[in-house]
Amino acid sequence: MECSSDAIVESAVWHLIERFTEIKKDAVDLFAGVYAPGKVVGETWRTTKTTLQNIQSFYNTCLRRIFNIRWPEKITNEEIWKRAVQEPLDIQIRRRKWGWIGHILRKPPSSTTRQALTWNLQGKRKKGRPRNTWSEA
Repeated sequence: MECSSDAIVESAVWHLIERFTEIKKDAVDLFAGVYAPGKVVGETWRTTKTTLQNIQSFYNTCLRRIFNIRWPEKITNEEIWKRAVQEPLDIQIRRRKWGWIGHILRKPPSSTTRQALTWNLQGKRKKGRPRNTWSEA
């Protein structure tokens, strides 16, 4: 049985497409693995709307670069998240925060981290805007 050159070319193209898809999946997995530790910060940091928007914007930009999506192409962020099998960062951070709180609540009451959840600062607050960091409190 002879194979036509068209069949060989088509087979080679499909093989390249499959390999390209595998490479993209590996790139997304690698990016999520490298970037995920940075998201751990969201468990403990005070996450404002602006902070979340900036982090999500960077995350979307990285995914667009991985998938080689340029600005003329009208592809929504939701479509990119589906391609990458990811979800928005605010949902991921919220889930991790709840997991962290659950972890702390399972610790014994004598644990320092458990006590920090119910700790109240004694004394009067200074005048002016409240500070956002522990060292300034």
